[in-house]
Amino acid sequence: MSPSVSDRTGAILKCHSIIQDRYFHLIDRSSSNSQLPATVVEVHAPARLHMGFIDVSGVLGRRFGSIGVALSELGVSMRLTRSQQLNVKGFQQQRGLEYARQFLDAYEINHCVDIMIDQAIPEHAGLGSGTQLAMSIGMGLNRLFELQNSLEEIAALMGRGNRSGIGIGAFCQGGLVVDGGRASNTVIPPVISQLPIPANWRFILILDQSASGIHGDKEIQAFDQLPEFPAHLVEHLSYRLLMCGLPAVIEKDLPVFGSVISELQQCVGDHFAELQGGRFTSSAVEEAVQWFAAQGAVGLGQSSWGPTGFCIIDDHVAAQNMIDSANRQLRHLQLEFMLATASESGASVQTLDIPKDPCLQLTDYA
Repeated sequence: MSPSVSDRTGAILKCHSIIQDRYFHLIDRSSSNSQLPATVVEVHAPARLHMGFIDVSGVLGRRFGSIGVALSELGVSMRLTRSQQLNVKGFQQQRGLEYARQFLDAYEINHCVDIMIDQAIPEHAGLGSGTQLAMSIGMGLNRLFELQNSLEEIAALMGRGNRSGIGIGAFCQGGLVVDGGRASNTVIPPVISQLPIPANWRFILILDQSASGIHGDKEIQAFDQLPEFPAHLVEHLSYRLLMCGLPAVIEKDLPVFGSVISELQQCVGDHFAELQGGRFTSSAVEEAVQWFAAQGAVGLGQSSWGPTGFCIIDDHVAAQNMIDSANRQLRHLQLEFMLATASESGASVQTLDIPKDPCLQLTDYA
């Protein structure tokens, strides 16, 4: 059973300073002295691909463990400023309002904030919308009210990292992230590897707006219903990732890295098949993934519960040409194809001290 929020928060306060030093490094490009009250806080955070779990059942001790990558082209952007009451505008307002109340109530802060969400990640698409929005609001409010809480404390408060540490790792530093899963006393799954993606690698995202991945209470129930993941597969996939996949990233060997991701995806997809209706949540995405494989793409799979699929190409022009061909030949699937690159910087939290002026109001949406 996972620790309660209070247990998780309490445990985080005891974390070793080395852990805090590693994560509490988000970019501060403040334009003025940090002693001054913040007028506006801007937060930008990348989306993420979740490329699969290593030991979803914990048959060898630690449960879950996963690999993923931060993405530049999709993400969360917001502005926070003090106000007379709590007001959330822009994208995903209700979800943002819930996260803001959760944070403000926990620290007994008056609900006196304006939050403008200028950009958000598509919900329930397997791209980390919940974690990135929750962490953005938590870190933004933390800066706005000068609370000095660590990223781990905020993650625990916002209920993130219950299974995977990929979203938190992507928020923190970006790049390719591997987390070590959960033991019985784990608070936040530790990031055990974080590598830059070779600059020429491109990700093709396969988006199906007509489908939705398992989420919320159904996701919790789904993990409880999964059969035990075979121990021999855990051992095999661990070796493949550690001794083949990660060295291949450093050596810029996309065919080897892609083969590891494809194999991991096949094993995990088959294990989840009964709950999501097949190896892929969306049959249209599955057909498109097979088409991309025939064109020479590697690292094929589904991000998290989907429906978003992905593949990897080692050249920008080749990837764009492949997308152009897909738009012509796969039109009947009614999918969207997006070219994406890895985000190597993670989230930024920027404090702006702007003079109070009635003309400087956060832009509303018509």
